[in-house]
Amino acid sequence: MNNISVTKIENKVKFKFMAMLCIVILFVLRIPFLGFLTLILGVEHSAVLYPIFEIGTYFFTALFIWTERDRLKEYHMDTISVFIFTLGPLWYKYSDFKIRIPMMIIGLILLAALIASKHKFSRVTMKNIRWIIIGMAAGAVTAVISSFFLSKQVNNTGMKATFSLALISILTQLTNAAILEEPFFRGILWGALKKLRWKDGWIYITQALLFWIGHIYYINTYPYSFWIVVPLASLVLGILAWRSRSIATSMAAHGMINGLGQILTFYKL
Repeated sequence: MNNISVTKIENKVKFKFMAMLCIVILFVLRIPFLGFLTLILGVEHSAVLYPIFEIGTYFFTALFIWTERDRLKEYHMDTISVFIFTLGPLWYKYSDFKIRIPMMIIGLILLAALIASKHKFSRVTMKNIRWIIIGMAAGAVTAVISSFFLSKQVNNTGMKATFSLALISILTQLTNAAILEEPFFRGILWGALKKLRWKDGWIYITQALLFWIGHIYYINTYPYSFWIVVPLASLVLGILAWRSRSIATSMAAHGMINGLGQILTFYKL
């Protein structure tokens, strides 16, 4: 075996190790750290825990994307989803700017590195656009259903909702919750289990259960969210990513579910 072949094998092993390390860390950050630790310590401690989760999750997701850049299609990641992920932190409306700065830097470095390495971005087609529209429509319907239950656990502000307010809310959720949760649950996790020869149906159920458990800190303070809204969202987001083979679709839906859902819950139409 020549030296070139040995080097290729060594690099492949390193890539596999790095990818697995990212998956383990992302799982720990979401389930035991944010999920159960917030439940144990109380939601009031989320102000301390969430920045660690947010920056850590974004960093290790970016590292995974770079490590697996030649196989992103296997993780439901296309050009649109990569650009949403890398440029999303630039939209920091209603976000902690101190948290967004590291994310902005990480995202721009990743995008610059992909471009500099002459990464072959997948072609954006009309099919991709149609799925984005389907995702937004499905997200809007889910938001309407969710708001019915959410309104039972929080008070409406009585303020009038506007189109600009709704747009800001949707963009904020698209560039926050969507870029932190979709790449792992509907992308990385799905692709990793697929490599283990899991069937899509079982992966669909697994991602929904883990997404639900990852929000266990809602169980005492927001029971309707935990028992109804989150499970419903996990099923909708999962089926969208599965059928479209792109987390860009579930990202669009996620932004609509959270963003529009908040407007319908807290504001008057």
